[in-house]
This record gives sequence, structure tokens and C-alpha cells, in this order.
Amino acid sequence: MSGLTASQIEARAQLARAGIGVITDMSWIGDPATAAAVTAAATGRPAPVLEPADPVYFGRDSFGIQIDRFSANPAVSYLRQAMAGHDFPTPAPSFFRTGDLPLITGSGVDPQVLAFIDWRVRHAAAFTTSRARVLKLIEESDGADTTGLQSSDGRHALNEYLGRCRAWALDTGDQELSEEDFDSIFAPR
Repeated sequence: MSGLTASQIEARAQLARAGIGVITDMSWIGDPATAAAVTAAATGRPAPVLEPADPVYFGRDSFGIQIDRFSANPAVSYLRQAMAGHDFPTPAPSFFRTGDLPLITGSGVDPQVLAFIDWRVRHAAAFTTSRARVLKLIEESDGADTTGLQSSDGRHALNEYLGRCRAWALDTGDQELSEEDFDSIFAPR
């Protein structure tokens, strides 16, 4: 992995721990856009886009943790990184109550399509009845700020998901939760 910065090496290690493969030799592909398309075609998911944990959702001090913009379960990913070494005694909550993707969508698009939408507005995409709006959310999921794309139903569902994740992290079974672990659980919205 010569030529990589320390943060790139750490990001790849985090991806490996999360079970996400990384294409390391892209010289045969030609350009990054093609590499992303190959990754998406091979995995059925967009290429990972690591970003600092959003303080709007994870609190001011998110410990330098990075989250994939297209993560199937971003809050669980964040908490597992923030509380490394903590043994979670119960199964992790899923992004939607029925799984990391919903069983159906309001627009009728295949739920797998939602994997290509920024996690912050994925609930909004699931609830919308407009296929055109789903396409807009996909197209604009590579932008810096997707909060303007949020719907009230999407915001409510996202906050409910974050609440389930907080409750999961606070359920320590018979373990004692350290102050550091407690501080890593993002502030309620």
C-alpha cells in the first residue's frame, strides 16, 4: 500500500473490518469514475465515500470517525467504531425496522435502488411516492449537503432510527458503560 497516507491506510482498515472490499489496483481501469462503476456493478452498492461523522447526527465530537455516505447502517457503524472493544449484548438495530432496506417503497422503485442514496435522506426516498424524486435524491446524493432534500416523514424515520441505535448502545446487559463509551453515544436530537 505504498503511496497511501496514514488516513487512507486507516480508512481501508476500517472498511476491511466492516467487510467492505476496496479495489487497490485501479491502473487497469483508467479513471476513478470507471472504478466506482465497476465497484457498484460488482457489489450492487455504490463505491464507499468516507466522510467525517456528521455532527448534526453524531454530536460535536465524533472522535474523527468516518462514515460511508452510502452505509447500510451508519449509526451502528459509528457506534461500533466509537465504542471499539465494547461488547454489545443485543443484536444491532437495522436502518429500517424491516432491515437495512425497506421491503417496499412508496414510489414502487426496487428497494435496492435506495442503496445509492445518501443515508441521511434514504428514509425520505423510501417514503416518497414520486419516482422522479427518488431519481433526484440519487443524483444529488453526491453533493455536500443533502439536508435540503429531507422530507418530514424521512426526518421522523431517521430520528426514530437514531433513537433505536442510542437505546441499543446504552443497553449494556451486565457490563458497566465507561464514561468514554457513554460520551461516544451521540447526543439526542
